[in-house]
Amino acid sequence: MFNLNLSEMKKKYKNKFTAYQNIIGVLNKNSDVYGDHPVALSSVEEFRDLVEQIKVIGEKIDFDYSKLTAMKKQVKHDLAEIVSAIAAAIAIYAEEIKNPDLQAASSKTYTDIRRSADFATLEQSRALQTLALKHSEQLAGYMVSEADLAELKRLIDAFDAIYMKKEESFSESVMDNKRMEGLFKKVDTVLLKKIDRVVKKLKPVNKDFHDSYFQARVIVDL
Repeated sequence: MFNLNLSEMKKKYKNKFTAYQNIIGVLNKNSDVYGDHPVALSSVEEFRDLVEQIKVIGEKIDFDYSKLTAMKKQVKHDLAEIVSAIAAAIAIYAEEIKNPDLQAASSKTYTDIRRSADFATLEQSRALQTLALKHSEQLAGYMVSEADLAELKRLIDAFDAIYMKKEESFSESVMDNKRMEGLFKKVDTVLLKKIDRVVKKLKPVNKDFHDSYFQARVIVDL
């Protein structure tokens, strides 16, 4: 039996996959009933291969996207922390030199960065980085060290990389879902037009196998 996290699938596909697992269990248990018939063996092998493809794509969709989301959340938090801290230092400096434009440009809070859309977070962080680098010499006296600026750059680069990867993963996820939809259709065709007919032909030979198979074929609305 396959173990598959199907949280990214539609409910009907999750229920179908559960039925496929049940069918595989019945076929495994009764391989001696159809094992001497090449047409049956080839049909079952085709079914298994398609189900395995669904399994692989399903795991890929769930793992990649959830992992990136967790990573992005943490980096965005860290980025918001350092941006808001450096922004506060720039605001103090701007107040002392009576520069309202610089003070306005540095008015970035943790919430501004953390709650913004990802692209806006990058834009705001880069704008703050530009200000900090421009006034880095003066900001040294306001608790902004070279290490702080280096950490800001590291987090911007890290968030940018995750943002781009997440966008790519989303596009791949859309394509994978389309491929999965096609695979489900192929599996249903193999079951309906091949394996169902093989099992019906074998009913006189082994009625228990026939009944167990068609019971497994039922898709339960969980």
